[in-house]
Amino acid sequence: MGAIYGYSIAPKDTTITQNKMEQTENKSMATEKEVFNLNENVIINISAEKLWKIVGYGFGETGKWATIVDHSTGSGESMIDGAPHNERTCTINDEAQSEVKEKIVKYSNMDMNLVYEVTEGLNPMMLKSRSEWTVESVSDNQSKMIVKMEFWMKGPMEDEMKGQMNMGLKAMADQFLTDIRIYAETGKVSEAKQIRMDALSKM
Repeated sequence: MGAIYGYSIAPKDTTITQNKMEQTENKSMATEKEVFNLNENVIINISAEKLWKIVGYGFGETGKWATIVDHSTGSGESMIDGAPHNERTCTINDEAQSEVKEKIVKYSNMDMNLVYEVTEGLNPMMLKSRSEWTVESVSDNQSKMIVKMEFWMKGPMEDEMKGQMNMGLKAMADQFLTDIRIYAETGKVSEAKQIRMDALSKM
C-alpha cells in the first residue's frame, strides 16, 4: 500500500485492487474511518528562539536536515501574518521519491507554533493529513520541540494494518526528532540523513 513519508505501513504481500480503491474513495464521509494521532517531543540544548529559526522561519528548508525529506522548497506568499511561505514542496525519501505539497494553515512567531496540511501527494489510503510543530522554552539554553500528527484513513482498518500504521508513524516521528535535535545542537545532519545524502549523490 505504499508508504507514509517513506515508512512502510503495510506488509509487503498486502495488495489492493484498483476497483477496491475506487470503491473506498466513493464511500460517504459518514463511513467509519480510522484516525491516527501521534504526539512526540524532544528536549534540545539550544534556546527556543534559535530552534524556531530552524523549524519556523526555516520551514521550507526541512530537506537540509530531515531524513524523511530528500529535498524541500518553500513557495508563495502566505496570507497568514509572519509565515515564511504559503506552501512547501518536498521530495520524500521513498522508493519512488514521491513529491508532496504541504500548506501552512496556522502560524505564529510569537507562540512558536505552526500547523500544515498535505494538499497534494497524499497516500491513497488517506483522506487527510495534518501536522503541528510547537517550540517551547525550557531555559535560556534549552527548548522542547513538540510534534503532533493526525492522519485520517479511508474506512476502517484491520488490527494488523493498524499495528503497521502505528509502527510506521512512531518510527517516522522518532527519526524526525533525532534529526532536528542533532542538527540544532551541532549544525550537522544525523547519521541517517548523511547515509541518505551519500546514497542520493551516487544516483
